[in-house]
Amino acid sequence: RDVAAVAVEALTTEDHIGQSYSLTGPELLTFDQQVTILERVLGRPVESVDIPLDTVREMMIGNGMDPAAVDMSITAMRRAIAGDYAVLTDDVAGILGREPASFETWARECLTRLVA
Repeated sequence: RDVAAVAVEALTTEDHIGQSYSLTGPELLTFDQQVTILERVLGRPVESVDIPLDTVREMMIGNGMDPAAVDMSITAMRRAIAGDYAVLTDDVAGILGREPASFETWARECLTRLVA
């Protein structure tokens, strides 16, 4: 919802012409922390499986993805694992005038409707 609200603001006013934003939530969470939140929201265990990126690459190509696109995706995944994207900004609050929703809020609003 935050991304959609920022998009509406950016596309319907001239205040954002030529601007670039990094939209983040209010907290940095590890993958394990996200899983813990999902388990709490869903009220059941959530299993995650660590798949080696070489295997992911093979699976993506095996499913017909362009190898160049796969390589770009794998590079992004490696960067995410290394923490290169672990940044917080106040861009959402600055644009919308309110704090962004937390991961737990998103999970409660979205996932509980999907599994109900």
